[in-house]
Amino acid sequence: VLELDDPTACETLVVARDGYARAAPLRGSLTRDRPLVMAPGSRADVYAACVKPAVLRSRSKGLEAYLGEGSDVYDGGLLRIKPAPSEKLEPPPVLPAAAPVSSLLATPPDRVATLEMIEGGPVIRDGNSYTEYGFEVVDGDGTVRVGEVLEWTIVNERYGPAGAQKPQVTTHPFHLHTNHYQIVSASHGLGVDYDVGDWRDTITLPTPGNVTVRFRAADFDGPSLAHCHIFSHADLNMDHPFTILPAL
Repeated sequence: VLELDDPTACETLVVARDGYARAAPLRGSLTRDRPLVMAPGSRADVYAACVKPAVLRSRSKGLEAYLGEGSDVYDGGLLRIKPAPSEKLEPPPVLPAAAPVSSLLATPPDRVATLEMIEGGPVIRDGNSYTEYGFEVVDGDGTVRVGEVLEWTIVNERYGPAGAQKPQVTTHPFHLHTNHYQIVSASHGLGVDYDVGDWRDTITLPTPGNVTVRFRAADFDGPSLAHCHIFSHADLNMDHPFTILPAL
């Protein structure tokens, strides 16, 4: 959860997320009111023009209603910014053109599925205690085929052993290999990490809650993967391996 300690020190523009240039730069980010939320493995391209020193920091508090009370967020300084004096007039930045991709918001999906991030109870393996994790299709058609538009709803709503589940308190970042996806809707928290229409490949999930995305399986068939981008969770089975089938 990134912000500048002095919001008047820099003009900032978020010009791209996860390798996709935005249709319009996002102004006024990296502030207390609108921090830049970065899931593990997510990327952001930020233009900053600073007129005085500042510190880029991460804060751990303030977004519990979106990230959940149990999410582990770093708190502390990350980068000191010290503008260098210059006598020459700097030219305005040349920002990247928007990603050449067509919106899927008005495109009816070919297949619809619901996938749930599962955080269960403790299990014993080889004498060691682990949390039981999973990421599974729980409703709809999870088939993926080249050329088709898929709509997935990613659910992160409960944790605990079967029969004793509680509302989820920890966000599980959702990452998709091979294809970027477009945000269609969310249970809550739009504007915190993403808005409807944004293209991403890694996002935080509203906690407890869900987010709906669409993607077109383009160009490549073969094995692919969706998973929690906290690798210790993915290593313990919070992943969804699937095969992208060839086009008909």
